[in-house]
Amino acid sequence: MLNLIVDQYRNGKQNYVLVARCAPKSEVMFKMLQKIGFNHTGTGAEGFRGLGMLV
Repeated sequence: MLNLIVDQYRNGKQNYVLVARCAPKSEVMFKMLQKIGFNHTGTGAEGFRGLGMLV
């Protein structure tokens, strides 16, 4: 499902910045987002990780 969403943006004619936020315990989701191209942009004080991707 994540790949389908990202592919819809990749196939568009405009550039988009996609942003995601993962809870500290969401290691599986964090790895999935990295695998499809999201980059870790930082970790907040409570451990939430921010990710972003330019498509």
